[in-house]
Formats: sequence, C-alpha cells, structure tokens
Amino acid sequence: EKFELCYKLKGSDDEYIVPQLLAPDKLDYPWNPDQVLQLRYTYTFMPKGIVTRLIVRLHKLIENQDTVWKQGAVFSKNGAEAEIRENYNERQIFIQVQGHTAKELMSVIVHEIDDINDSFDFGDKMKVKQEIPCNCEVCKDEKEPHLFLKEMVINALKAKVESIQCGKH
Repeated sequence: EKFELCYKLKGSDDEYIVPQLLAPDKLDYPWNPDQVLQLRYTYTFMPKGIVTRLIVRLHKLIENQDTVWKQGAVFSKNGAEAEIRENYNERQIFIQVQGHTAKELMSVIVHEIDDINDSFDFGDKMKVKQEIPCNCEVCKDEKEPHLFLKEMVINALKAKVESIQCGKH
C-alpha cells in the first residue's frame, strides 16, 4: 500500500488487489460513448506503472471490482463515471468521463495523473502532452480524430471563443 502497488479490498481486513497482476484485457461493462469528456496523455517516454498507481490511489472510486483490469479501470463519483485505459505500446493514457459531474471527476483524475507524472525524475526524456479529441461532425465518428492541445482549448475558453476550427476537416 505504501508504494502504491496494492489496495485493500472493500469490506476485507486481509484481502488485497494488486492491479499489476490483474488480467490485461478490458472487461465488458455498459458504456455510453455519447456526451463524454475525453482527454489523452501522450508521452515521449512512458514509465511503467502509471495507471496501476492511479488505480491504487483512486480505488475507493471503484464500485465494482469487475471493472478493473491491468491497463485500466472504471471510476465512479457523484453521478459520473470515468473509464481510464492505458496503451503502453503507444505511450498513451485515455480518459473518458460521462455524467452530470463529469468535470469534477475529470479534475480528480487529471490531478492524480499529473502528481504521478511529477513523481518521476526523467528530465527531458519524459515529455507529456494532454490532448482533447475534436468533436466536429466528421471527427466524432473517426477512430483517429484531430487532437487539440489542452492548453489551446483552455486559452480559447478564457477568450470566450465559441468554437475552434478542426485541423483535419
């Protein structure tokens, strides 16, 4: 627990879950892909264990142990659900959040991932981009939509810009 390798199973005094030892494949569970907030982390160098540490840190937000696997989990909080998936080969972490308090849950997850990223000391070797997929009429149905840097979207919101032109379509 101290090194974020395992967490105690709810309602148990002596049973633990070790995310690194869970099945690698995503499990089946109901997920509505409409009206979701999405964010993608892309790394130049991605240390192993980011998502498993995230799972340990946020294990209290896991309602059902059937929605946890080695490379991801579904978290729930105040009427929102988040799916986190890691693709280690592509050096990416995907976050999708839905529900009426989606922004709140997204903030919790981003804060924890950023904190985990900050705990690594790889200097310039590890650069991290936060990207938001385009939701234009064409991109929303594509497997690889255009991606906006999160900073660009935040700056547009601050400037009260109502829409950003898709860079692909």
